[in-house]
Amino acid sequence: MEFEIKRKENYVVTPWDEVGPVGLVAVFGYIVLSPLYLLKFLKQKLLKKQIASQSPKWSVISSSEDITIYWSMSGIPNLVQLLEYPKDVKQINAYKIKSMPECKALDEKLFYSNAAQIKDGLFLMSYNKYEKGMSLWFLHFKKRELSLVQNLESYEWAMKTTSHTSISLNAEDYKPDGHRKLSFTYLVSLKNG
Repeated sequence: MEFEIKRKENYVVTPWDEVGPVGLVAVFGYIVLSPLYLLKFLKQKLLKKQIASQSPKWSVISSSEDITIYWSMSGIPNLVQLLEYPKDVKQINAYKIKSMPECKALDEKLFYSNAAQIKDGLFLMSYNKYEKGMSLWFLHFKKRELSLVQNLESYEWAMKTTSHTSISLNAEDYKPDGHRKLSFTYLVSLKNG
């Protein structure tokens, strides 16, 4: 399968560009917010243990006349801690995915909580091992094949269908100086089904 991929980057001026250096405020914020992030981290760790102990509950996320796709947040193995997650992640949602009829390639991955369906299949994103980013995949309905489309940076991606053959992926990041926002957009089209 062939895909056409276009990437756009756009810097957006934020109100902080006009403020200038605010190092003292940043240090104070770090001191105040660090214990809160530690508590959030411990809470997420406890939640992961609770999820891992539950039996999987599968929900349909997509179906066609050729295949039905299910996902489950329950029963995620402890390997979740070894994966790379988006920067500044608000919430970690990793899913196991299965299909009927079966597509074995789905069993090997943990997927991000975003999917986009087009006419011939379903675009999915997977978490990879630490420092390996994320990956965009395409599951072809008729062929029941999972194809790697693109390896991506780890961000919180918003994925949406833009036509019966294409999707868009959007993410934002702040530059290290904290002043300029970088917006990423990928436009992905299936060239041949």
